[in-house]
Amino acid sequence: MSQEVVSIRLEGGIGDHLLANRFIAAIKEKHPYAQLNFYSDTEGNDNQINLLKYAWPSIYNDNNCKVIENRKSKDFKVKSQFGEETYNCHLNNLPDEYIRLFADSNYFYNLCIDNLDWIHYNIDWKRYFYFFPRPEVTPHSHISGHSYILTHLYPRPNSDHNVEQWYVIALIKKLLESGKQIVSVCQQEHMGFYQEIIDLKNPNFTLTDCSLREFFDLSQNCSSFIGVDSGLRYFPLHYGKPTYVFSKYCRQPFEAWPSHILRWLIFDKYVLPMHYDVNAVSDIIVNSIMHPASSMFPQFGKTPQNAIIERSYV
Repeated sequence: MSQEVVSIRLEGGIGDHLLANRFIAAIKEKHPYAQLNFYSDTEGNDNQINLLKYAWPSIYNDNNCKVIENRKSKDFKVKSQFGEETYNCHLNNLPDEYIRLFADSNYFYNLCIDNLDWIHYNIDWKRYFYFFPRPEVTPHSHISGHSYILTHLYPRPNSDHNVEQWYVIALIKKLLESGKQIVSVCQQEHMGFYQEIIDLKNPNFTLTDCSLREFFDLSQNCSSFIGVDSGLRYFPLHYGKPTYVFSKYCRQPFEAWPSHILRWLIFDKYVLPMHYDVNAVSDIIVNSIMHPASSMFPQFGKTPQNAIIERSYV
């Protein structure tokens, strides 16, 4: 009897790949003896699949992973509830050879997060919806210490997920007032954004560029994370770190649009509106470090100690 072949499509940026990775355990449970083959639909970008191969070598390897180099069209039209729209990540926009390959597999799972096909599969995806598996590798951070607040507040110029520069100034200054170490990640070519506004000589502030692998390392050693709506914010979740995100899809603190909770803002109680009050943000982050249980209730800010009942015995 031949071995089952299961083809799995991953799609999008690093965040989408990490979100899809949550459901691999459910697929493995459904098909414990199958050969899993992964197809990374990124139009030739291998950064995403290489990170998965680095972090989970027991699942992803050079033999079962392939990067899809291109799509049929850069203006692929579909009909949806919004009428006709461009939707380039649609499965039918892949080259025919992959569509045939997926059809010839014993099973095919389209883990394009935005497409939502995965909610209809007969796998236990609900049990893994909030599950971020710990990487199998032992990180070696280039930043010393284990108590810094990790931030990612400026991905690139003109990103529609950026918070304004004035807000970054206010938030970093407020966090530094708490006496906590701050590590801010920014690409080397964009560091001028910080150099104009932050005292780089402050011993409690570190500005660094890093690879995706190094960001995993930083995420393991941080005490908390605050960042914008980008794929990097999923990294600390793999280590159980309090992780807060600013999103334009959040109008009220600790709430998000249902369409985005299902896709990308899955921990909605850790989502904050753009430019939310810096004092409140600082209280939330610092309190989640000082009293770990309070990270479960960020809406309370400085939670009184008697709100979380702990008993000590002597």
